[in-house]
Amino acid sequence: GSGPPHIFHQCWKESEAYSLASPDIMVFLFREKIALSNFLHKFGNSSLAAAVLVSAAKIKAALNKYLWVEEMGAFAAFNTTANQTIYSRTFLMGFPLFGGHGLINQQQAERSYAELARPDMMSPFGIRSTSCFDPRYSNAK
Repeated sequence: GSGPPHIFHQCWKESEAYSLASPDIMVFLFREKIALSNFLHKFGNSSLAAAVLVSAAKIKAALNKYLWVEEMGAFAAFNTTANQTIYSRTFLMGFPLFGGHGLINQQQAERSYAELARPDMMSPFGIRSTSCFDPRYSNAK
């Protein structure tokens, strides 16, 4: 047409697409599976509730296998297409702390918290979304 190019073509190229496993999404999925299992159990479908719990356990296993970075002491995103960890100091490093009882172990909780409590992540208002040392970080208005 005679109008400006569609935003889809300006912002996204198929060659740049990849699948991302991110701690926040994994936590949300885990919690939803637990809630669904509880709902199903309450309304008498125990066999389906058990199957949903198995699915939640798989999410937990994937989170801890692929997104926990021992040398970083925190969680990170993972590019599943490139099979590559995305090291980035964002609030997502500690997001699994909010996943509920049993999602992560005590050591992971303590180390994730310690990373979030570092000066580059803390502000007078709470946890920054991105480390103040990250080139993408800006407090500009």
